[in-house]
Amino acid sequence: MRKLISIIFISVFCSNVVLAAITCTQSATTECEVGCYVSSTLGCISCANGTYRGATDSIDQCLPCVDPPAGATFTGPGTAADKCPWQITCDAGHAFFDLNPKPCTACEGNTFQPDKFQITGTGNGDDAAADPRCMECGANSSPNDEHTACICKDGYHVSNSDNDTDITYTDDTLSCTANKYVIEYVFNPNEPENDKTIDVYYDTEFITLTEKDYGGKNTGKTISNWIYKSSDGTNTELAAGETFQYTYTTDIILTAVWTGKKFTVEYDTGDATDSDCTPADQTCTYGDTNCCASHLLNTCTYNGYVFKGWKCRSGCGNSNETIINQNDDISKLSGGENMKLTAIWEQCPVGYYCDNPKEALACPAGSTTSKAGSVQIDDCYMDPDITNICDTAGNCFKWPTTVTQIYYRGGTQQ
Repeated sequence: MRKLISIIFISVFCSNVVLAAITCTQSATTECEVGCYVSSTLGCISCANGTYRGATDSIDQCLPCVDPPAGATFTGPGTAADKCPWQITCDAGHAFFDLNPKPCTACEGNTFQPDKFQITGTGNGDDAAADPRCMECGANSSPNDEHTACICKDGYHVSNSDNDTDITYTDDTLSCTANKYVIEYVFNPNEPENDKTIDVYYDTEFITLTEKDYGGKNTGKTISNWIYKSSDGTNTELAAGETFQYTYTTDIILTAVWTGKKFTVEYDTGDATDSDCTPADQTCTYGDTNCCASHLLNTCTYNGYVFKGWKCRSGCGNSNETIINQNDDISKLSGGENMKLTAIWEQCPVGYYCDNPKEALACPAGSTTSKAGSVQIDDCYMDPDITNICDTAGNCFKWPTTVTQIYYRGGTQQ
């Protein structure tokens, strides 16, 4: 009775660990544990892989196992014809869904499986078990041809690595992120301390910096465009402030191209009486020597006054009090900002008035009673009621009442 209890216990133990190796412990020649048989010289030994011996089978032989699934390999002896352990090995790139009709099913679509794996079971596979699965590739990646790994798209790298150092991954917790590059803005090669750098990412948009972002600002000039020099030596011009998309594959340098600012010069003739003598507004470019103060005031009239030049009333900063002569270069006076010039009129000495001064540059030197007796100005008229005429000897006299007007033109009395 005690021996029968022992056989039943071992049988139960073996049936609960079908996939484990069977241990044959009996040394008797008359009975053995299931899965074991009696050898005439060695006692109880294990049946070979793919064979079995049950509790009621002949003690001295093992029988062939039955019903293994297609492609299975027996991995040990069994305890019954349909209780023999087996396994199927599937290559990477496959998954286990069902033993029939195809236990190793290839991953499809955007999925991958990086490892080989085994499907284990007994008999016809009702208890088959495995943990293979086809996993989804993350964003910005796709599976390789074998579906064993995910490949980052061009311009992307595995999220736990640097740019392009690892373009594939086999861990479904990873993904691909855009490569990061640096754009260096060279504003002035002579002022590298003012250069700026920004981070950009593959296939992204950005807006180029303008001179407003430039600490060393180039007076009177503005950035018209940027020059990008590619690896093959080709220069590409990019407009300042332009939003553009560039497929970054490396760090790049953009060099600023500066041009003179365009600005407007507005003229104000003040008390000049001719409404049509005001010069038209000028459009100038900073540094362009063709930008000169207008001389069109030659046609303006302001009785009793002579035009002495222009004064900058706005837009000239510290130059606002500078007297500007006709035809002076004013291209750099305002630093490229809009400016307004107002005429300067100087009153003639007593007894003179200026009527249509034309090329007059100054009023006569001295007063009307001057002993000098020389009036050195063109088209400056004298008032007969208050003006004396003096000869070279200094003798002065009033002009005849019959003379209504006398003036000098180029130093010649008329």
